[in-house]
Amino acid sequence: MWYQANPHEIGPGEHPDYELHCVESEDGLTGWTPPRVFAGPDEGFFDIAIAPRGDGWVMLLARGSDLHDTGGFPPQGLWWSTAARPSADRADWSQPRRFLDTDAPGTPIWTARGTYGPGLAFDPANPARATVLLTGVRDTPRWPRLMLGRVGRLRRPPVPAPFYLSVASLTLDLPTC
Repeated sequence: MWYQANPHEIGPGEHPDYELHCVESEDGLTGWTPPRVFAGPDEGFFDIAIAPRGDGWVMLLARGSDLHDTGGFPPQGLWWSTAARPSADRADWSQPRRFLDTDAPGTPIWTARGTYGPGLAFDPANPARATVLLTGVRDTPRWPRLMLGRVGRLRRPPVPAPFYLSVASLTLDLPTC
């Protein structure tokens, strides 16, 4: 079982210190191994998803998104890695490869501050075809402009919020290497 470990939830002005840990158990109830660090704070990974594909496994990794628009976060997006089995040993996995770059120019505003919470499934008839579920963090709207636009159309002003989240589903081909 992989999980995120961090000393506290980050707030405005703070940078992430997330770690991904892994524990193993034969039956999922007893005999858990001590936690092993799978990804350290220097990498900035926040979430993980794994799924079987053919004779191996694929892992998605997401970095902690910049919810509070602090800036200076590690590059944002989604990465994928492969292994023969769902191993807690990082050396058994390929080097993570970025397939969604939310820092790139032209990135949709609904992922402009990063993504997290990935989910992953493969089409058994086409093992390269992946369905990826994710949560995107929208770029902050310009409040005065947004409020005046809504009031000008005789609509209520928006509720101020520090961030907005979106949910997306992507279908893409991941090479079978």
